[in-house]
Amino acid sequence: MTVEVPSLALCETPGYGKALRVQRPIPNGSVILTFDSDVTERPTPTVSSLQVGIDQHVDGPPVWYLNHSCEPNVFVDTVARTVVAIRDIRSGEDIRYFYPATEWQVAEPFACSCGAEGCLGWITGAREVDPAVLGRYRLNEHIELLRGS
Repeated sequence: MTVEVPSLALCETPGYGKALRVQRPIPNGSVILTFDSDVTERPTPTVSSLQVGIDQHVDGPPVWYLNHSCEPNVFVDTVARTVVAIRDIRSGEDIRYFYPATEWQVAEPFACSCGAEGCLGWITGAREVDPAVLGRYRLNEHIELLRGS
């Protein structure tokens, strides 16, 4: 795995709010950022938190700015607490991951506006996503445990 320290900018993205935008190309497999020291642990989800275990969530920057896509360009590894490119990412792209890969149930379900061909349309968390759809994505260990895999 290549470890990169890419140039990221906090930008406003229509339909998403604030987002982390790539300022130079990032190769597949690169660690883009870590989220261990600047986050607050909490037992329940919030609209801005990230689920990192069965009953464990973190909140704070940079997780506030990681947005969803049904066609993600990164994987959020909740054990290593890293964000890793899962394909080459072009300059100008926002960092986006598949929320059900970390979230069993989101605090506030929402209409997805990612525009991907296989868009789920409504994001509620892995608990309510068809297992065949989840099978197309890499999921975190706590999600696999919760779904009984």
